[in-house]
Amino acid sequence: MTQKRKNARRVSTKRDSGIAERSAQRRRRIVAHLAAGYEDAEAWDLDYWLGRTPQERLSALVAIRRDVAAIEAGRGKKGKSPMEAEDGLDT
Repeated sequence: MTQKRKNARRVSTKRDSGIAERSAQRRRRIVAHLAAGYEDAEAWDLDYWLGRTPQERLSALVAIRRDVAAIEAGRGKKGKSPMEAEDGLDT
C-alpha cells in the first residue's frame, strides 16, 4: 500500500470517529414530540424555539444553511430536486 493511501485511510478513520462521536452527542440531546395535529405541532415548535437561547437558535440556523449549501453543491447550482423536476418548477 502506498504512503498516500495509508494517509488517506488515517484521515478517513479520524473523520469517521468524529462523525460517530457527533452522532452520539446528537442522539443524547434529540427532543421529539408526537403532535395531535397541525396546531399542536405549531404550538410545540414555538414553545421549543422560544425555550432555546439566541445562540442555540443561531447555531441551528447556521447548521440548516450549511446543509442547504451542501445539497445545492451536490446537485449543482442550477440542478433541480426530484420534486422540482416532477412539478416542472424552475430553480
